[in-house]
Amino acid sequence: MRAASEAAGFSPATWQHMEKGERSVAKGIVVEYTPTPDNVVSAAQVVGLDPATLLKLGGLDPGLAPERPGGPTISQREVMAVFQQLSETSKKAHLYLMRKTLVAELAVRADEGEEALDEFKGQTVEVVPAPETLS
Repeated sequence: MRAASEAAGFSPATWQHMEKGERSVAKGIVVEYTPTPDNVVSAAQVVGLDPATLLKLGGLDPGLAPERPGGPTISQREVMAVFQQLSETSKKAHLYLMRKTLVAELAVRADEGEEALDEFKGQTVEVVPAPETLS
């Protein structure tokens, strides 16, 4: 359990809470435990299970699972929920940084070989000038 929890990025106690579905909050007082979606996804990836299935079994939104195995542990829905709360200036700055990061990622993948670029085929990446607030 210790190795699995460390590989997932959280404590053995959290892993144990997830397995039991409960945790002790005081001597003799046990409450239901609902793990975070991130912890469920991480645990699923460590043990080789489908994150969406485990999320659903845990009563969580299976849409929070990454779209591809080994992919990011954050869903597009989570990103959009945060992004929508930003000011317009912050949105422009973050979008600029994300585009610059994507260009760098594409360059690294190109160095790794043609097969690494398959997921980007047919997509174009437009890098726009930095917002005035970043200049």
